[in-house]
Amino acid sequence: MRFVSVILLIPVVFSLLGTGQRAFFVGFVIVAFLLKGFIARGKITIGRVEVIFTVIGFFVLFSYMSLALGRSGGNTISDDAGELLSRIFSEQQIGSIFGFRYTYHLPVQYGSDWADDLMSILPGEHGTHLSNKIHEILYGSDRGTVPISMWTSVVYNWGYMGVFVFPFFLSLFYSKVTFWMISRSKTTIPELVGYAFLSFILASWVSAGPMQLINNGLVTVCLMLGIMYLIAHSKLRWAK
Repeated sequence: MRFVSVILLIPVVFSLLGTGQRAFFVGFVIVAFLLKGFIARGKITIGRVEVIFTVIGFFVLFSYMSLALGRSGGNTISDDAGELLSRIFSEQQIGSIFGFRYTYHLPVQYGSDWADDLMSILPGEHGTHLSNKIHEILYGSDRGTVPISMWTSVVYNWGYMGVFVFPFFLSLFYSKVTFWMISRSKTTIPELVGYAFLSFILASWVSAGPMQLINNGLVTVCLMLGIMYLIAHSKLRWAK
């Protein structure tokens, strides 16, 4: 079974590398660890050799993607590692702080910014340009995005009242999803894969508005889980 998993993993990784999306590659690695934990019923047992090979393989593939896409200013893996750490622990935080300071003096949007962002799904709709504006101010070009943090987005769209109301509904939604996942008596491996992706998508929502969840694949994962749920129930009906 492990051999088959490795064989299937190779084309998946190469297909992901072909997209050039480094962020989704990072997400893929995290989802793989989550899936391992779900299969082990929450007891994640990872050996030292697995950790070493995972870290080395991650940085090698990440560096290759960065160099191939021309997004890296360095020529070595250590340079790319520094850029990765800077992006995770510095650049995103600076952008979030500046985004709050920029939107602090703007009028409350009362959800119109979120609505414009969601409308960008439709053809011909560009959505909100706030992240492009912040990128232009910070780096001198609007050909890029610097998203504001999720809570800055809440304040910008709903004012400080949203800071008190939104966490209640968000925690209620997260707790309902978690209870639904752990209350299932029988769960297949494909469903566990869906749970791993669902957990990662919800937990990684730290910037922008609800559109970020859709961009990260929330609708696709929910459709996949819904289809598997219907298939499972149809099999039970036919068995009766």
